[in-house]
Amino acid sequence: MSELQHRRNTDLAKGVGKMPERERKKVGERYDEILRTGCREYRELCPSLFERLMLSASGRLSDCAQAYSLDFEEMRSRKGEMPDDGLGEDDCKSLQKDINTLIRLMAGKEHCLLFLSDYSIPPHNNDSEKSARHVKVHAKPNGGMRSEEYVGYYADTASVLETEHLKGRSRFGKLKEVFKRGTRVREEN
Repeated sequence: MSELQHRRNTDLAKGVGKMPERERKKVGERYDEILRTGCREYRELCPSLFERLMLSASGRLSDCAQAYSLDFEEMRSRKGEMPDDGLGEDDCKSLQKDINTLIRLMAGKEHCLLFLSDYSIPPHNNDSEKSARHVKVHAKPNGGMRSEEYVGYYADTASVLETEHLKGRSRFGKLKEVFKRGTRVREEN
């Protein structure tokens, strides 16, 4: 990822808005190779769980089944015949999360690599994580919010203040404006 980020930054500095097609194709091929390796490893480690999860996602994966060597007809023919993987419940839950992530990456390849064809799209979701971090801090037991009503108040306030910040305007100025409006409404009533 750091190589892609470096390439993206270099291209942006040169005024280029997207990665050339042949290089995007190379990245896509490497992406597919990594996911095929993941499929192979999970198929060997827990064949029954792997096939069960793949069959449940077969509708989403039908377009990319060939690229990842997934033969759903063969899996359906073996359904119920696969021996138990012999894994504990905790191991199964952990592996299930991993395989589901693999499925999301296979089904959403275009979305995952979209940042290569349009550099205005960030290759990360740090902005989302930063926005959610404040809510998580306030949700902690001591000093946290106790009711849905106050969670809503906090979310509304945080949304307005974050929008002001992103637009380069004063958060404090917006708070003053909102409180002045509230005072006028109370005076009118």
